[in-house]
Amino acid sequence: MTNMHKPELNPKIFEFLRKKLEGTIAETTIRPEISRIKASNPSLTPNAAAEIYARKHGTTVHRYLDRDDRVSYGTILREENVGSAGLPSSKAIYVRSARNTKTKQRVQLNVKRALRVEANEKWDAFICHASEDKDAVARPLHDVLTDAGVRVWFDESTLKLGDRLHKSIDKGILNSGFGIVILSKNFFKKDWPQRELEALVAKESRGKKTILPVWHNVDAAFIRSKSLLLAGLLGVSTNKGIENVAEKILEVIKPIDAAHATISKEEPKFDIKSEESVRGILERTISSLLAIDDQAVNQTIKDMEFKVLKQTYSDVLEAVAVLDVPCSPENKNVFAFIKEAILGRNTPESSELYEMLLDWYFNTATPSCKQCILEIIANLTRKHELREISVRENRPSLFIAEFGRSRSYNLAGVTAEILQNIKSSFTPNHCTRVIDFAAANDQIYASTRAQQYLYKWLSEFEDKVDQRKIQKLYGLLP
Repeated sequence: MTNMHKPELNPKIFEFLRKKLEGTIAETTIRPEISRIKASNPSLTPNAAAEIYARKHGTTVHRYLDRDDRVSYGTILREENVGSAGLPSSKAIYVRSARNTKTKQRVQLNVKRALRVEANEKWDAFICHASEDKDAVARPLHDVLTDAGVRVWFDESTLKLGDRLHKSIDKGILNSGFGIVILSKNFFKKDWPQRELEALVAKESRGKKTILPVWHNVDAAFIRSKSLLLAGLLGVSTNKGIENVAEKILEVIKPIDAAHATISKEEPKFDIKSEESVRGILERTISSLLAIDDQAVNQTIKDMEFKVLKQTYSDVLEAVAVLDVPCSPENKNVFAFIKEAILGRNTPESSELYEMLLDWYFNTATPSCKQCILEIIANLTRKHELREISVRENRPSLFIAEFGRSRSYNLAGVTAEILQNIKSSFTPNHCTRVIDFAAANDQIYASTRAQQYLYKWLSEFEDKVDQRKIQKLYGLLP
């Protein structure tokens, strides 16, 4: 009944096909071919028949289909088992429409090509989005990119009846060259698209940059409050229209079937490199911190959900070690974030982040960043609840060992301050080691900052340490 209300083909569809297929298909054959497809499938609307015809020739008119057309087309997909490329796994539709040997040969060739594509299951891009953004962004973007010859994994056009959702999506992500991630308020409210994003990040960290962010009704401050990693990626906003978004994406994506694509030769706007390791991801995380001021750092920490903050904190610590970020004025925001993330949250969250910081420091930190990290720890150990974490397990011994390894007056001074903050947990053995290390290291006993604590300890440790060792250190101090 539906197609009775649409006896005619949409003129825009015919005009699109005429221009798209110019030079390859005779204009006079377009309408008859569409009519034959419709005649062999009475439930099709003329426009849905045109979609089948278009996909047969490597393009799509999906953008011109209304709801009734899409329902009609979807019905045929299920009934005839048409594949995601728009060509049937069986030869049913097009072989029935073949009128001569040459047409049959062309149909068979197209079917073989479709089956080969389905077997390889490769896509140029995967669209990661919240369902609320499907109508406004995801579907129109899919249609424009498909028109340009880009093979897009899009749930609406790729998933078939009976497909296992999770397995199909994993396959789509794994076999897609790029992940187009539509970032919106809806996106960050949903678990599923964020899981897809995590998979794309994992794929990117294996060596190739793949994430292309599309910002929909959000700004940089909002993205930064949700993910510093995403904030560090240059994206494109939908505020200039879907065509503009598609144009920017086409400057980056190299479609599998490049012959059918229209790709700009200008420099990519996404700053994509063909080869990149996890180092690149970490560099962007650090760059996003360096690009904002102190107030913005604090606001970012305040606005972030703890789950996001915890992951970002881990990323920043890893970046500091991998990139060997030094203590310098240019990097002050990085170390401010490490400190303020702990001070700016409630006690349970602060404690969890501080545990992460201590474990990272003793296992991963590089010499370049030690001074800054130890200054942060010295500050944090003044807080009772964090001081309690600092003396758990064998951490007092680890801090004492750091004190003994001091290779500068500054390191000696800051580690001495940490020991002063946690000394209530010291055993007699701890006290003896502190005095021994101080007497054996001129960077310690000659450090003005350390000396103020050494004089206190000589008095306080008098009944816990051998008097000869006490006297030896006394003789070295000014």
